[in-house]
Amino acid sequence: MMKHPIQSVHRRTYNVIHRIFFRGPLKLKHQQSLVLWRRVLVTATILFVVLHILFQLDFAFVVFMPDSYKTDASAEVCIEAKRLETQHDDIQDKLKSQIKLQTRLLHEEYVVDEVDEILLPETKKVLDEGRAICPFYPPDLVGSLEVNTETSSLDVDLKRLDDSLKQHYKGFPIYHTNRRRRSLINYFDGLQFQTINALDKRRLRKNHLVQRGKYVYKLDSTMEDQNVSEIHLPVSTKRPPMGIVFPKHCIPHRKTAIVIPYRNRLDHLMLFVRHMHSILQRQEIEYGIYVINLAGDALFNRAKLLNIGFKEVMKHFPGYDCIIFHDVDLLPEDDRNLYTCSSEPKHMSAAINIFHYKIPYQQIFGGVTAMTPEQFRLVNGYSNEYWGWGGEDDDMFRRIFRMCMSVYRISSNVARYHMAKHTHDKGNEVLPERFNILKGADNRQSWDGLSSLEYQVLNRQYNFLYNNITVLIGSPNGLNMKTLGIWKHLLIFGICVTIIYVLLLKDAFIQESKT
Repeated sequence: MMKHPIQSVHRRTYNVIHRIFFRGPLKLKHQQSLVLWRRVLVTATILFVVLHILFQLDFAFVVFMPDSYKTDASAEVCIEAKRLETQHDDIQDKLKSQIKLQTRLLHEEYVVDEVDEILLPETKKVLDEGRAICPFYPPDLVGSLEVNTETSSLDVDLKRLDDSLKQHYKGFPIYHTNRRRRSLINYFDGLQFQTINALDKRRLRKNHLVQRGKYVYKLDSTMEDQNVSEIHLPVSTKRPPMGIVFPKHCIPHRKTAIVIPYRNRLDHLMLFVRHMHSILQRQEIEYGIYVINLAGDALFNRAKLLNIGFKEVMKHFPGYDCIIFHDVDLLPEDDRNLYTCSSEPKHMSAAINIFHYKIPYQQIFGGVTAMTPEQFRLVNGYSNEYWGWGGEDDDMFRRIFRMCMSVYRISSNVARYHMAKHTHDKGNEVLPERFNILKGADNRQSWDGLSSLEYQVLNRQYNFLYNNITVLIGSPNGLNMKTLGIWKHLLIFGICVTIIYVLLLKDAFIQESKT
């Protein structure tokens, strides 16, 4: 008579299990063994299904967690987060106060003496040079905009824009003014002395002038020996490096870098550049656009490219006080959505046309986001483990809350964006394992991010329209998450079978030991 296949399997396995756990031979009738083995399989299958459902519920909780969700953070982390928030608010309050005093000084001559006493050295320096600190809300903002996605005139528009930026960059005039008489003496591009003799040096000192290279600057006497770290306000008349655009008519107090993860999206990039420059210039901020271009055909990793962008941006110009992480296919529809940072990480693209200008879910933190360098370092940047599309923005949301911060979201009336049509490129397909990776986000945060970033720069180009940084980022290390997920399920199933098998045979083991 032919043996049942399950019975045959049991004959080969139960002695091994018994030797491992009970160190002795187990003798059961075949029919009894067959019944027990069937019970093992049925129970293990039910348990496996229950665990699988629980895992899926856990994934859903990760994505659609309640608004009150917040992981426990240490007291030191919360203190640091609160310090950064307070520091940012203090600086903004000082700036608003100085700009208000500056406005009174420039329009009400009789308050000159009164205002002079409470002006900070940085404000005096700006006014001594015949300029003014840029306002918080520039008067030239248009509001609601029409997004031009027409490409027929794109080349001509970009050429005109490039020429205007070059012309603007050539002139960085330094002024001297007597605020009481409102008289301006234009030093043009700084007096360019080929040789400085003793008489010229005495003349410079007498007029409180100082030479830096080939340029001559008018300095307030209180600023000459002041350490940069002691400056109260983020205001500087120093010429920025190539690749950064500055306002034409005022001294900026907000310096923003826009980081774009990129590969093979030239049409979108050109539309973005044409659309953004006019908006950013009307907002009167100092800004640079950085395209982090992934070379080769490796898997796309948006989060890692954003980390690289942050590193490269701070190397190029450490004076940035705001980093905006921006998808290349999102174009703002309102220039009142200021490209600046707040005391909390800011989500700027709350309303996108393809979502009918409604937020998809409350925990979203993708598309266009803004963080100060200090905030970004505190959360250790983005995770480097998301190879493909999706997951890294939800991971960042968790990191922010874990570091005792919250997300500030712009009103949907202003934070309106138009998304250019696109498909997921080859190498940037949807990442099916993103929820598996997201489950371990809290455990990885301390070591996965800026602290573990490795990349290779192939080329750096700093231009007027945008700065291009071409990089290699490698590939995923070891087993991918899909393979790990399969092995995890097999391991769970095997453990369930072993535990239940032993528990069901427990009575038989006890009975046999008595006999």
